[in-house]
Amino acid sequence: MYICVSLVKIKNNLMKKTILICLLLISGVFTYGRIPETANGKASNMPGSPMNYMSLRASIAYLNAVSTVSRPVTSALNVIGNGLLKSIAGNGYHHTDKATNSNVLRLTIARSSFTDETIIRFVDQATNGFDGSFDAYKMFSNNDDYPQVYSVVGSDEYAINSLPLLTANTSVQLGYLTENAGTHSITATDVSTFDPGIGIQLEDVSNSVITDLRLQPTYTFTTSTGTFENRFIVHFLLPATSNNTPGQSRTTQIYTYDKAVYIGNVEGNNARVVVYNMLGQEILTQNLHAGVINKINTVFITGQYIVAIIEKSKTTTQKVYIK
Repeated sequence: MYICVSLVKIKNNLMKKTILICLLLISGVFTYGRIPETANGKASNMPGSPMNYMSLRASIAYLNAVSTVSRPVTSALNVIGNGLLKSIAGNGYHHTDKATNSNVLRLTIARSSFTDETIIRFVDQATNGFDGSFDAYKMFSNNDDYPQVYSVVGSDEYAINSLPLLTANTSVQLGYLTENAGTHSITATDVSTFDPGIGIQLEDVSNSVITDLRLQPTYTFTTSTGTFENRFIVHFLLPATSNNTPGQSRTTQIYTYDKAVYIGNVEGNNARVVVYNMLGQEILTQNLHAGVINKINTVFITGQYIVAIIEKSKTTTQKVYIK
């Protein structure tokens, strides 16, 4: 089991000096800690990345020697392994064991045998911002063999991204860094911890491919070297319900992210979408395709719109917000 610790934001002469210590739990005793391979503030806080081990006492002492980094890390202790996930900060303590650990998605990026993992989860009391009790910033390894993956939240990178419980369709920007061009993959695990009716999709914006991670948990892609924070989006979709009869399921699903409208599960290839502004004026019409997620890129001004899906046997309408 791996223990990942983001040390508190230091308020004395060690201000802004941070270190991420990964502890190995052996027989219930914290015995080893992970330190950055150089004193430049770079480290990885997820299992699967290259590790240098030293005693916990030495790891703590190492804090005094590391150079300052640009972002202080808020207090959080994140325990990951064997289905156990804990967060401790201040006076807060939050624990879920394997039996109750739900709504946790693990995403692993891999290049050959070199892997890195990030977590997106939905937790009661979490917010969309950084929560010291639930989230962890990404601390990057300086071993170039390893690709690295994380959630992009504003200008920050999260190793563990905890969000409020799902009450609406939610999309998360996924970033990655690699120093090696070629074939990589992203694999989703623990999808089964979500309600079966919740859709989980990975979108590759570069080629408009949207993968249902329940049906195909691994997505393989090629990449050049660099940092990529706008290529992938993870979509979490609530079960679709009818606009006319609450709770009645329907096939067609409509959701938005940023300036795009997504439409899934249409009947046949003769379906089309019509978008109206709030004055009832038609501002877009486009044909849809069956068997895929249709993505409609828009250039509308920010606001609310009515999306109508016209199919052979029915018409579905939904009000949406487009940024």
